[in-house]
Amino acid sequence: MYQNRIKIYKGVDNVLTLDVKNADQKRIDIASMDLKMSVTDVNGLFLGEYEIVPGITTGLATINIPEDDLDLLDPQFLNFTIYRENDDDTKTILYADTQFGAVGQMELVGSAVSTQEPERYITNFSPLTNTDVRPFLTTYYSDAVEIKSSNYLNRPENTDSIELEFFFNKSNAAVTVQVTKDAIISSGTIWTDILSFGVFPEDTTATKTITYPKYNRSLTWLRVKFEQTTYTGEGATVDLIKTQIGETVEAGFLPNKKGRGYRVGDVYTIPAERFGGGGAWQLTVNNIDGQGGVSEWGALTEIPVSEGGSVTYKDIQVNDPSKTKAIDKIIIKV
Repeated sequence: MYQNRIKIYKGVDNVLTLDVKNADQKRIDIASMDLKMSVTDVNGLFLGEYEIVPGITTGLATINIPEDDLDLLDPQFLNFTIYRENDDDTKTILYADTQFGAVGQMELVGSAVSTQEPERYITNFSPLTNTDVRPFLTTYYSDAVEIKSSNYLNRPENTDSIELEFFFNKSNAAVTVQVTKDAIISSGTIWTDILSFGVFPEDTTATKTITYPKYNRSLTWLRVKFEQTTYTGEGATVDLIKTQIGETVEAGFLPNKKGRGYRVGDVYTIPAERFGGGGAWQLTVNNIDGQGGVSEWGALTEIPVSEGGSVTYKDIQVNDPSKTKAIDKIIIKV
């Protein structure tokens, strides 16, 4: 009746088809029979008993082994027996093969469907405005990423969680994770904050896990907002002047473009190639205006230019982090 080894799979309901025949290999009518399947491990430990439901076609029936019955079992070989329960409470075995074997074999293997969700990535962040009224802050919003899992039905709702792995770019920022239940993102979408934290220049990565009920299967989309403090400054340039008279050297460094978002005491290294070689030059911010624009620079190292005479290097850029956002990318695992 069931001579071939059967395979069943974790992670899904397994529906088996039973074909019942007599010794002449002809199907018999089982519509009025009370048939059951008993399953044990290879050592005879009882694992479950299942109803056998006759089908429309004579001799054919189905058996359903629910996914939940297999969740706690490791992949292994199992034994099963098909029997009929008689009116007098006795049992009649249905033989497994033409040699009158009473026990069939099945193999429990790993999931037939992937339970691992593909990782989602966020790499694009757009500024809210290019002219933020708060000169030291720039607000960015990421693209929205769909966070609906295809495996929700395979686990209890109170185990729902989402993991976000952040990669940072040495800056101060306030990060907020936002979600929505909307099916389609639009300008009218209402976003809800579910996580906020700060980022500092020494931070390189961080992993945040959001669990049920803050994260739950009713949520559809996620985005990340962050306010980046542009304390590293952007847009400033400086004129470098060195005058040598005999052994006396006078150096000057005049603001050309003041830029914005700088802080007093910040130190910047200008690579040698920006002003003709000879070694790097370190500047520090002595004074700023109300927009964080540099009104006075100071030098921490000697200006490495050629000996003799007077040399001027015009409009040398001093740091430009405007193209470097606080967050480089985010990996999302549902």
